[in-house]
Amino acid sequence: MTLRSRTLVVCAAALCAGAPVPAAADGVGAQLKATKVSSAIRLQVTDDPKNPVFQFAWDERKAFNDLGADRVFVASGPINLTLRYFNPIRQAVTITVNDADDPSNATLGKLVESLLATSTVLGAKLSKDGSALERAALPSGCTALADALSLLEDLSGDVSNNKWSPATINREIGEWSATIDREMVRTKSGSAAMQAGLDRINKFLGKDDGSEADTMAGLLKALRDHIKTLDEQVQKDQCSEEARHEYMRLRLSIVYERQETFTKIYNALVVIRNLVDSYAKPARWFDDGPELIIKTSIEPTNSTLKNVVVSIATVKTTMAPLQSAVPATTRDDLAKASFSVRLYRAWVPEIGVGLTFSNTERPKFGTGKNDKGETIIKQSDPDKSNIDPTLMVNFVCGFCGATGLTPMFQVGTSTSKTTPAIFLGGGIRFIATAKGDFGISGGLVVPFAKQLKAGAKPGDVIDGTADLDNKLEWRTVSGQHPFYLMLQYKF
Repeated sequence: MTLRSRTLVVCAAALCAGAPVPAAADGVGAQLKATKVSSAIRLQVTDDPKNPVFQFAWDERKAFNDLGADRVFVASGPINLTLRYFNPIRQAVTITVNDADDPSNATLGKLVESLLATSTVLGAKLSKDGSALERAALPSGCTALADALSLLEDLSGDVSNNKWSPATINREIGEWSATIDREMVRTKSGSAAMQAGLDRINKFLGKDDGSEADTMAGLLKALRDHIKTLDEQVQKDQCSEEARHEYMRLRLSIVYERQETFTKIYNALVVIRNLVDSYAKPARWFDDGPELIIKTSIEPTNSTLKNVVVSIATVKTTMAPLQSAVPATTRDDLAKASFSVRLYRAWVPEIGVGLTFSNTERPKFGTGKNDKGETIIKQSDPDKSNIDPTLMVNFVCGFCGATGLTPMFQVGTSTSKTTPAIFLGGGIRFIATAKGDFGISGGLVVPFAKQLKAGAKPGDVIDGTADLDNKLEWRTVSGQHPFYLMLQYKF
Protein backbone atom coordinates (compact mmCIF):
# COMPACT_ATOMS: atom_id res chain seq x y z
CA MET A 1 0.00 0.00 0.00
CA THR A 2 1.36 3.39 -0.89
CA LEU A 3 1.89 6.11 1.72
CA ARG A 4 -0.91 8.19 0.19
CA SER A 5 -3.31 5.23 0.30
CA ARG A 6 -2.46 4.39 3.91
CA THR A 7 -2.96 8.02 4.89
CA LEU A 8 -6.42 8.12 3.32
CA VAL A 9 -7.48 4.96 5.08
CA VAL A 10 -6.19 6.10 8.48
CA CYS A 11 -7.83 9.53 8.16
CA ALA A 12 -11.17 8.07 7.15
CA ALA A 13 -11.13 5.53 9.96
CA ALA A 14 -10.25 8.17 12.53
CA LEU A 15 -12.99 10.47 11.30
CA CYS A 16 -15.66 7.81 11.47
CA ALA A 17 -14.52 6.53 14.86
CA GLY A 18 -14.16 9.92 16.48
CA ALA A 19 -17.22 11.75 15.22
CA PRO A 20 -19.68 12.56 18.00
CA VAL A 21 -22.82 10.47 17.99
CA PRO A 22 -26.09 12.33 18.64
CA ALA A 23 -27.58 11.86 22.09
CA ALA A 24 -30.85 10.62 20.64
CA ALA A 25 -32.03 9.14 17.38
CA ASP A 26 -33.43 12.45 16.29
CA GLY A 27 -30.45 14.40 17.63
CA VAL A 28 -29.57 16.27 14.46
CA GLY A 29 -33.17 16.92 13.55
CA ALA A 30 -33.72 18.36 17.01
CA GLN A 31 -30.66 20.58 16.69
CA LEU A 32 -31.70 21.85 13.28
CA LYS A 33 -35.03 22.87 14.77
CA ALA A 34 -33.33 24.38 17.83
CA THR A 35 -33.32 28.03 18.84
CA LYS A 36 -29.85 29.59 18.74
CA VAL A 37 -29.12 31.59 21.87
CA SER A 38 -26.28 34.05 22.42
CA SER A 39 -26.72 35.33 25.96
CA ALA A 40 -29.87 34.18 27.77
CA ILE A 41 -32.93 31.92 27.71
CA ARG A 42 -35.71 34.00 29.25
CA LEU A 43 -38.70 32.43 31.00
CA GLN A 44 -42.01 33.64 32.35
CA VAL A 45 -45.11 31.90 33.70
CA THR A 46 -48.53 32.72 32.27
CA ASP A 47 -51.06 34.12 34.71
CA ASP A 48 -53.75 31.62 33.75
CA PRO A 49 -54.87 30.28 37.16
CA LYS A 50 -56.20 27.05 35.66
CA ASN A 51 -53.21 26.13 33.53
CA PRO A 52 -50.09 28.21 34.17
CA VAL A 53 -47.27 27.27 31.79
CA PHE A 54 -43.76 28.44 31.04
CA GLN A 55 -43.14 30.66 28.05
CA PHE A 56 -39.77 31.61 26.63
CA ALA A 57 -37.93 34.30 24.75
CA TRP A 58 -34.20 34.62 24.17
CA ASP A 59 -31.46 37.22 24.10
CA GLU A 60 -33.02 40.64 23.49
CA ARG A 61 -36.19 39.42 21.78
CA LYS A 62 -39.29 40.77 23.52
CA ALA A 63 -42.02 38.36 22.41
CA PHE A 64 -42.65 35.29 24.58
CA ASN A 65 -43.89 31.98 23.13
CA ASP A 66 -45.01 28.74 24.75
CA LEU A 67 -42.02 26.67 25.76
CA GLY A 68 -43.68 23.32 25.23
CA ALA A 69 -42.03 20.02 26.10
CA ASP A 70 -38.41 19.04 25.49
CA ARG A 71 -37.48 22.12 23.49
CA VAL A 72 -33.89 22.31 22.28
CA PHE A 73 -31.62 25.35 22.34
CA VAL A 74 -28.11 25.66 20.93
CA ALA A 75 -25.39 27.98 22.17
CA SER A 76 -21.79 28.71 21.24
CA GLY A 77 -20.78 29.56 24.80
CA PRO A 78 -22.14 29.94 28.33
CA ILE A 79 -25.65 31.38 28.62
CA ASN A 80 -27.85 32.54 31.49
CA LEU A 81 -31.34 31.47 32.48
CA THR A 82 -33.72 34.21 33.63
CA LEU A 83 -37.21 34.37 35.12
CA ARG A 84 -39.48 37.37 34.59
CA TYR A 85 -41.30 39.13 37.45
CA PHE A 86 -39.79 36.94 40.13
CA ASN A 87 -40.87 37.74 43.70
CA PRO A 88 -38.82 35.90 46.36
CA ILE A 89 -41.47 36.40 49.05
CA ARG A 90 -44.17 34.50 47.17
CA GLN A 91 -42.21 32.28 44.76
CA ALA A 92 -39.57 29.56 44.88
CA VAL A 93 -37.69 28.31 41.83
CA THR A 94 -35.72 25.10 41.46
CA ILE A 95 -33.35 24.37 38.58
CA THR A 96 -31.66 21.05 37.87
CA VAL A 97 -28.99 20.75 35.20
CA ASN A 98 -27.89 17.40 33.79
CA ASP A 99 -30.31 15.62 36.08
CA ALA A 100 -28.28 16.64 39.14
CA ASP A 101 -29.29 19.18 41.77
CA ASP A 102 -26.97 22.14 42.14
CA PRO A 103 -27.80 23.48 45.63
CA SER A 104 -25.29 26.35 45.49
CA ASN A 105 -26.57 27.93 42.28
CA ALA A 106 -29.70 26.24 41.01
CA THR A 107 -32.11 27.11 43.80
CA LEU A 108 -33.04 30.72 44.34
CA GLY A 109 -35.81 32.43 46.18
CA LYS A 110 -36.51 29.72 48.71
CA LEU A 111 -38.47 31.29 51.56
CA VAL A 112 -38.27 30.36 55.17
CA GLU A 113 -39.74 26.85 55.46
CA SER A 114 -41.27 27.66 58.79
CA LEU A 115 -41.45 31.13 60.27
CA LEU A 116 -41.81 29.80 63.78
CA ALA A 117 -42.42 26.59 65.67
CA THR A 118 -43.54 28.02 68.94
CA SER A 119 -46.51 29.51 70.77
CA THR A 120 -47.52 33.16 70.44
CA VAL A 121 -50.05 33.31 73.25
CA LEU A 122 -50.73 36.97 74.00
CA GLY A 123 -51.77 37.95 77.53
CA ALA A 124 -54.03 40.75 78.67
CA LYS A 125 -52.63 43.99 80.06
CA LEU A 126 -52.42 44.16 83.79
CA SER A 127 -52.99 47.18 86.04
CA LYS A 128 -50.19 48.72 88.06
CA ASP A 129 -52.60 49.87 90.74
CA GLY A 130 -52.32 47.87 93.94
CA SER A 131 -55.14 47.38 96.38
CA ALA A 132 -55.84 49.89 99.16
CA LEU A 133 -54.50 47.33 101.62
CA GLU A 134 -51.27 47.03 99.67
CA ARG A 135 -50.88 50.78 99.44
CA ALA A 136 -51.63 51.20 103.10
CA ALA A 137 -49.10 48.54 104.06
CA LEU A 138 -46.23 50.29 102.36
CA PRO A 139 -43.63 51.70 104.75
CA SER A 140 -43.27 55.45 104.63
CA GLY A 141 -41.06 56.52 101.70
CA CYS A 142 -40.95 53.01 100.18
CA THR A 143 -41.84 53.01 96.48
CA ALA A 144 -40.77 49.42 95.79
CA LEU A 145 -44.29 48.09 95.28
CA ALA A 146 -45.24 50.96 92.96
CA ASP A 147 -42.05 50.33 91.00
CA ALA A 148 -42.83 46.62 90.79
CA LEU A 149 -46.38 47.24 89.58
CA SER A 150 -45.10 49.79 87.05
CA LEU A 151 -42.64 47.20 85.69
CA LEU A 152 -45.49 44.69 85.61
CA GLU A 153 -47.52 47.07 83.41
CA ASP A 154 -44.55 47.70 81.15
CA LEU A 155 -43.91 43.98 80.64
CA SER A 156 -47.61 43.37 80.07
CA GLY A 157 -47.59 46.00 77.35
CA ASP A 158 -44.43 44.53 75.83
CA VAL A 159 -45.88 41.05 75.42
CA SER A 160 -49.32 42.26 74.33
CA ASN A 161 -48.22 44.73 71.64
CA ASN A 162 -50.32 44.36 68.51
CA LYS A 163 -47.24 44.28 66.27
CA TRP A 164 -46.58 40.73 67.44
CA SER A 165 -50.09 39.54 66.53
CA PRO A 166 -50.57 37.03 63.67
CA ALA A 167 -52.92 39.42 61.87
CA THR A 168 -50.36 42.23 61.84
CA ILE A 169 -47.49 40.02 60.70
CA ASN A 170 -49.60 38.37 57.97
CA ARG A 171 -50.70 41.77 56.73
CA GLU A 172 -47.14 43.05 56.67
CA ILE A 173 -45.75 40.05 54.75
CA GLY A 174 -48.55 40.51 52.22
CA GLU A 175 -47.70 44.19 51.84
CA TRP A 176 -44.01 43.42 51.34
CA SER A 177 -44.86 41.02 48.51
CA ALA A 178 -47.42 43.39 46.97
CA THR A 179 -44.92 46.26 47.02
CA ILE A 180 -42.39 44.20 45.07
CA ASP A 181 -44.99 43.11 42.51
CA ARG A 182 -46.30 46.65 42.09
CA GLU A 183 -42.88 48.26 41.70
CA MET A 184 -41.69 45.51 39.34
CA VAL A 185 -44.47 46.38 36.91
CA ARG A 186 -44.10 50.14 37.39
CA THR A 187 -40.32 50.47 37.12
CA LYS A 188 -39.49 47.42 34.96
CA SER A 189 -36.47 47.08 37.21
CA GLY A 190 -35.89 44.08 39.44
CA SER A 191 -33.39 45.83 41.69
CA ALA A 192 -35.65 48.88 42.14
CA ALA A 193 -38.61 46.65 43.06
CA MET A 194 -36.52 44.75 45.59
CA GLN A 195 -35.31 48.01 47.13
CA ALA A 196 -38.90 49.26 47.46
CA GLY A 197 -39.86 46.03 49.21
CA LEU A 198 -36.77 46.29 51.40
CA ASP A 199 -37.68 49.84 52.45
CA ARG A 200 -41.12 48.62 53.52
CA ILE A 201 -39.62 45.73 55.49
CA ASN A 202 -37.09 47.97 57.23
CA LYS A 203 -39.83 50.40 58.24
CA PHE A 204 -41.60 47.57 60.07
CA LEU A 205 -38.56 45.81 61.52
CA GLY A 206 -36.45 48.87 62.37
CA LYS A 207 -32.72 49.00 62.99
CA ASP A 208 -31.14 45.95 64.54
CA ASP A 209 -29.90 47.95 67.53
CA GLY A 210 -33.50 48.72 68.55
CA SER A 211 -32.93 52.46 68.48
CA GLU A 212 -36.19 53.11 66.60
CA ALA A 213 -39.26 53.00 68.84
CA ASP A 214 -42.47 51.31 67.71
CA THR A 215 -40.63 48.96 65.38
CA MET A 216 -40.20 45.24 66.01
CA ALA A 217 -36.54 45.71 66.88
CA GLY A 218 -37.42 48.62 69.21
CA LEU A 219 -40.17 46.65 70.94
CA LEU A 220 -37.90 43.65 71.37
CA LYS A 221 -35.20 45.85 72.91
CA ALA A 222 -37.72 47.37 75.32
CA LEU A 223 -38.82 43.89 76.40
CA ARG A 224 -35.22 42.83 76.97
CA ASP A 225 -34.47 45.99 78.94
CA HIS A 226 -37.49 45.45 81.18
CA ILE A 227 -36.55 41.82 81.78
CA LYS A 228 -33.03 42.95 82.67
CA THR A 229 -34.52 45.36 85.22
CA LEU A 230 -36.62 42.53 86.61
CA ASP A 231 -33.55 40.31 87.02
CA GLU A 232 -31.73 43.11 88.83
CA GLN A 233 -34.64 43.82 91.20
CA VAL A 234 -35.04 40.17 92.15
CA GLN A 235 -31.46 40.18 93.43
CA LYS A 236 -32.01 43.27 95.61
CA ASP A 237 -33.37 43.56 99.11
CA GLN A 238 -36.76 45.26 98.94
CA CYS A 239 -38.25 47.62 101.50
CA SER A 240 -41.62 46.03 100.80
CA GLU A 241 -42.40 42.35 101.19
CA GLU A 242 -45.28 42.81 98.72
CA ALA A 243 -42.85 44.24 96.16
CA ARG A 244 -40.58 41.24 96.59
CA HIS A 245 -43.55 38.95 95.97
CA GLU A 246 -44.47 40.87 92.80
CA TYR A 247 -40.96 40.56 91.41
CA MET A 248 -40.88 36.84 92.19
CA ARG A 249 -44.30 36.44 90.55
CA LEU A 250 -43.01 38.22 87.46
CA ARG A 251 -39.94 36.00 87.48
CA LEU A 252 -42.20 32.96 87.26
CA SER A 253 -44.41 34.46 84.53
CA ILE A 254 -44.34 33.94 80.77
CA VAL A 255 -42.24 37.01 79.98
CA TYR A 256 -39.10 34.93 79.47
CA GLU A 257 -40.94 32.59 77.14
CA ARG A 258 -42.32 35.60 75.27
CA GLN A 259 -38.87 37.07 74.90
CA GLU A 260 -37.66 33.84 73.30
CA THR A 261 -40.75 33.65 71.08
CA PHE A 262 -40.51 37.25 69.89
CA THR A 263 -36.81 36.84 69.21
CA LYS A 264 -37.58 33.90 66.94
CA ILE A 265 -40.29 35.88 65.14
CA TYR A 266 -37.97 38.82 64.64
CA ASN A 267 -35.08 36.62 63.44
CA ALA A 268 -37.38 34.84 60.98
CA LEU A 269 -38.53 38.14 59.51
CA VAL A 270 -34.91 39.28 59.30
CA VAL A 271 -34.23 36.19 57.16
CA ILE A 272 -36.92 37.38 54.74
CA ARG A 273 -35.40 40.86 54.79
CA ASN A 274 -31.96 39.45 54.00
CA LEU A 275 -33.43 37.33 51.23
CA VAL A 276 -34.99 40.37 49.55
CA ASP A 277 -31.79 42.36 50.11
CA SER A 278 -29.79 39.69 48.28
CA TYR A 279 -31.85 40.38 45.13
CA ALA A 280 -31.49 44.16 45.29
CA LYS A 281 -28.25 44.31 43.27
CA PRO A 282 -28.71 45.25 39.56
CA ALA A 283 -26.21 42.54 38.57
CA ARG A 284 -28.71 39.87 39.67
CA TRP A 285 -31.10 40.97 36.93
CA PHE A 286 -30.89 40.61 33.14
CA ASP A 287 -30.09 44.14 31.92
CA ASP A 288 -31.57 45.23 35.30
CA GLY A 289 -34.99 44.53 33.82
CA PRO A 290 -37.78 42.57 35.46
CA GLU A 291 -35.97 39.27 34.82
CA LEU A 292 -33.93 37.58 37.51
CA ILE A 293 -30.89 35.57 36.45
CA ILE A 294 -31.75 32.28 38.13
CA LYS A 295 -28.88 30.28 36.61
CA THR A 296 -25.58 31.38 35.13
CA SER A 297 -23.09 29.73 32.80
CA ILE A 298 -25.10 26.90 31.30
CA GLU A 299 -22.40 25.76 28.90
CA PRO A 300 -22.67 22.68 26.66
CA THR A 301 -19.50 21.05 25.40
CA ASN A 302 -18.51 18.93 22.45
CA SER A 303 -19.26 15.75 24.34
CA THR A 304 -22.16 16.75 26.57
CA LEU A 305 -25.45 18.56 26.31
CA LYS A 306 -27.20 20.19 29.22
CA ASN A 307 -30.61 18.86 30.22
CA VAL A 308 -32.39 21.55 32.22
CA VAL A 309 -35.53 21.18 34.34
CA VAL A 310 -37.12 24.30 35.83
CA SER A 311 -39.98 24.26 38.31
CA ILE A 312 -41.68 27.13 40.10
CA ALA A 313 -43.90 27.03 43.15
CA THR A 314 -45.99 29.56 44.98
CA VAL A 315 -44.99 30.03 48.59
CA LYS A 316 -47.14 31.58 51.31
CA THR A 317 -45.89 32.23 54.82
CA THR A 318 -48.62 32.98 57.37
CA MET A 319 -49.35 32.89 61.07
CA ALA A 320 -52.62 31.22 61.98
CA PRO A 321 -55.16 33.68 63.49
CA LEU A 322 -55.38 31.78 66.77
CA GLN A 323 -54.09 32.45 70.25
CA SER A 324 -51.88 29.41 69.91
CA ALA A 325 -50.53 29.99 66.42
CA VAL A 326 -47.77 28.10 64.64
CA PRO A 327 -46.75 30.20 61.61
CA ALA A 328 -45.77 28.03 58.69
CA THR A 329 -45.03 28.09 55.00
CA THR A 330 -47.24 26.39 52.45
CA ARG A 331 -45.84 25.53 49.03
CA ASP A 332 -47.85 24.69 45.91
CA ASP A 333 -46.30 23.61 42.61
CA LEU A 334 -47.19 26.04 39.86
CA ALA A 335 -45.43 25.04 36.62
CA LYS A 336 -42.60 22.85 35.35
CA ALA A 337 -40.63 22.75 32.11
CA SER A 338 -37.71 20.85 30.62
CA PHE A 339 -35.39 21.63 27.74
CA SER A 340 -31.86 20.91 26.56
CA VAL A 341 -28.99 23.13 25.54
CA ARG A 342 -26.54 21.81 22.98
CA LEU A 343 -23.36 23.17 21.51
CA TYR A 344 -24.01 25.16 18.37
CA ARG A 345 -22.25 23.83 15.27
CA ALA A 346 -22.30 25.39 11.83
CA TRP A 347 -22.10 21.84 10.49
CA VAL A 348 -23.72 19.24 12.73
CA PRO A 349 -22.12 15.78 12.61
CA GLU A 350 -24.10 12.58 12.75
CA ILE A 351 -23.46 8.93 12.07
CA GLY A 352 -25.54 7.53 9.23
CA VAL A 353 -25.78 4.01 7.85
CA GLY A 354 -27.24 3.21 4.46
CA LEU A 355 -26.79 1.50 1.12
CA THR A 356 -24.37 2.87 -1.45
CA PHE A 357 -24.62 2.30 -5.18
CA SER A 358 -21.40 2.90 -7.14
CA ASN A 359 -19.91 2.13 -10.57
CA THR A 360 -16.58 0.98 -9.24
CA GLU A 361 -14.62 -1.79 -10.99
CA ARG A 362 -11.93 -3.51 -8.95
CA PRO A 363 -9.24 -5.70 -10.54
CA LYS A 364 -9.34 -9.30 -9.37
CA PHE A 365 -6.54 -11.86 -9.32
CA GLY A 366 -6.47 -15.59 -8.79
CA THR A 367 -4.50 -18.70 -9.81
CA GLY A 368 -4.54 -20.65 -13.06
CA LYS A 369 -2.45 -23.07 -15.15
CA ASN A 370 -0.25 -22.36 -18.15
CA ASP A 371 0.37 -24.70 -21.06
CA LYS A 372 3.04 -26.48 -19.04
CA GLY A 373 0.66 -27.16 -16.18
CA GLU A 374 2.41 -24.68 -13.87
CA THR A 375 0.47 -22.54 -11.40
CA ILE A 376 0.46 -18.96 -12.52
CA ILE A 377 -1.09 -15.60 -11.59
CA LYS A 378 -4.29 -15.10 -13.54
CA GLN A 379 -6.30 -11.87 -13.80
CA SER A 380 -10.03 -12.50 -13.61
CA ASP A 381 -12.94 -10.39 -14.72
CA PRO A 382 -13.12 -7.21 -12.60
CA ASP A 383 -15.33 -7.12 -9.55
CA LYS A 384 -18.27 -4.87 -10.41
CA SER A 385 -20.07 -5.14 -7.07
CA ASN A 386 -21.87 -1.83 -6.81
CA ILE A 387 -23.91 -2.12 -3.60
CA ASP A 388 -21.96 -1.62 -0.38
CA PRO A 389 -23.02 -1.29 3.25
CA THR A 390 -21.55 2.04 4.20
CA LEU A 391 -20.84 4.00 7.36
CA MET A 392 -21.05 7.74 6.77
CA VAL A 393 -20.36 10.83 8.82
CA ASN A 394 -22.81 13.47 7.66
CA PHE A 395 -22.10 17.13 8.31
CA VAL A 396 -25.53 18.73 8.15
CA CYS A 397 -25.91 22.47 7.66
CA GLY A 398 -26.61 23.78 11.15
CA PHE A 399 -27.04 27.41 10.14
CA CYS A 400 -29.66 26.57 7.50
CA GLY A 401 -32.37 26.10 10.10
CA ALA A 402 -35.18 23.56 10.13
CA THR A 403 -35.92 23.63 6.42
CA GLY A 404 -37.58 20.75 4.64
CA LEU A 405 -34.44 20.13 2.59
CA THR A 406 -31.16 20.62 4.41
CA PRO A 407 -27.80 20.38 2.63
CA MET A 408 -25.00 18.26 3.99
CA PHE A 409 -21.58 17.00 3.01
CA GLN A 410 -20.25 13.64 4.05
CA VAL A 411 -17.21 11.45 4.44
CA GLY A 412 -17.52 7.72 4.83
CA THR A 413 -16.11 4.27 4.38
CA SER A 414 -17.44 1.00 3.12
CA THR A 415 -17.83 -1.51 5.91
CA SER A 416 -17.20 -4.43 3.53
CA LYS A 417 -13.91 -6.27 4.09
CA THR A 418 -13.69 -7.25 0.43
CA THR A 419 -14.62 -3.94 -1.19
CA PRO A 420 -13.25 -1.14 0.98
CA ALA A 421 -13.65 2.43 -0.19
CA ILE A 422 -13.66 6.03 0.95
CA PHE A 423 -16.60 8.23 -0.02
CA LEU A 424 -16.48 12.01 -0.38
CA GLY A 425 -19.66 13.82 -1.35
CA GLY A 426 -22.74 15.72 -0.36
CA GLY A 427 -26.48 15.58 -0.46
CA ILE A 428 -29.85 16.61 0.89
CA ARG A 429 -31.42 15.67 4.19
CA PHE A 430 -35.21 15.46 4.42
CA ILE A 431 -36.36 16.25 7.96
CA ALA A 432 -39.26 14.76 9.86
CA THR A 433 -40.80 12.36 7.42
CA ALA A 434 -43.57 10.12 8.70
CA LYS A 435 -41.39 7.57 10.52
CA GLY A 436 -37.91 9.03 10.46
CA ASP A 437 -35.47 11.21 8.62
CA PHE A 438 -34.36 10.40 5.10
CA GLY A 439 -31.40 11.50 3.04
CA ILE A 440 -29.97 11.09 -0.41
CA SER A 441 -26.41 11.89 -1.37
CA GLY A 442 -23.72 11.27 -3.96
CA GLY A 443 -20.12 12.00 -4.74
CA LEU A 444 -16.76 10.50 -5.57
CA VAL A 445 -15.47 7.09 -4.55
CA VAL A 446 -11.86 6.29 -3.69
CA PRO A 447 -11.95 2.49 -4.06
CA PHE A 448 -9.32 0.08 -2.77
CA ALA A 449 -8.51 -3.36 -4.15
CA LYS A 450 -5.86 -6.05 -3.74
CA GLN A 451 -3.43 -5.52 -6.61
CA LEU A 452 -0.11 -6.99 -7.66
CA LYS A 453 2.99 -5.58 -6.10
CA ALA A 454 5.70 -4.02 -8.19
CA GLY A 455 7.53 -6.70 -10.19
CA ALA A 456 4.62 -9.13 -10.25
CA LYS A 457 2.35 -9.52 -13.28
CA PRO A 458 -0.28 -11.87 -14.69
CA GLY A 459 1.28 -15.05 -16.06
CA ASP A 460 4.07 -15.24 -13.48
CA VAL A 461 4.63 -18.74 -12.14
CA ILE A 462 3.87 -19.05 -8.44
CA ASP A 463 3.86 -21.84 -5.88
CA GLY A 464 0.18 -21.53 -5.06
CA THR A 465 -2.49 -19.44 -3.34
CA ALA A 466 -0.28 -18.53 -0.40
CA ASP A 467 2.40 -17.27 -2.76
CA LEU A 468 -0.23 -15.21 -4.60
CA ASP A 469 -1.32 -13.56 -1.36
CA ASN A 470 2.25 -12.51 -0.71
CA LYS A 471 2.38 -10.75 -4.07
CA LEU A 472 -0.83 -8.72 -3.49
CA GLU A 473 -1.30 -5.45 -1.58
CA TRP A 474 -4.15 -3.01 -0.94
CA ARG A 475 -3.96 0.04 -3.20
CA THR A 476 -6.30 2.61 -4.60
CA VAL A 477 -7.71 1.69 -7.97
CA SER A 478 -6.23 4.04 -10.56
CA GLY A 479 -7.53 5.04 -13.96
CA GLN A 480 -11.13 5.42 -12.74
CA HIS A 481 -13.35 8.25 -11.57
CA PRO A 482 -16.21 6.33 -9.97
CA PHE A 483 -19.14 8.00 -8.27
CA TYR A 484 -21.68 6.82 -5.74
CA LEU A 485 -25.32 7.31 -4.83
CA MET A 486 -26.36 6.68 -1.24
CA LEU A 487 -29.71 6.29 0.49
CA GLN A 488 -30.00 6.86 4.25
CA TYR A 489 -33.11 6.42 6.37
CA LYS A 490 -34.11 6.98 9.98
CA PHE A 491 -30.87 8.37 11.37
